[in-house]
Amino acid sequence: MIIGSSDARYFDDYVAAWALLYRRLNCKDIDIEAMQQVLDEICAVVDKSFRYLGWDDERERYVRYPRKRARFDVVERE
Repeated sequence: MIIGSSDARYFDDYVAAWALLYRRLNCKDIDIEAMQQVLDEICAVVDKSFRYLGWDDERERYVRYPRKRARFDVVERE
């Protein structure tokens, strides 16, 4: 799971986003619904540019939330 901003943000925005993320998530029960709920809170409080990318086994690709008609290919580099 990847959470980040789709644009450059100030350090304070990231601090607030991570505080919400770690406060709201229970590490034992992280699932897509929990991530979406946390991301909705981050977007409401911090900025609407934050996004979530998560692997979808059925589609065999990363999916984005909130959804937009964009597809991402994640490439690992050495």
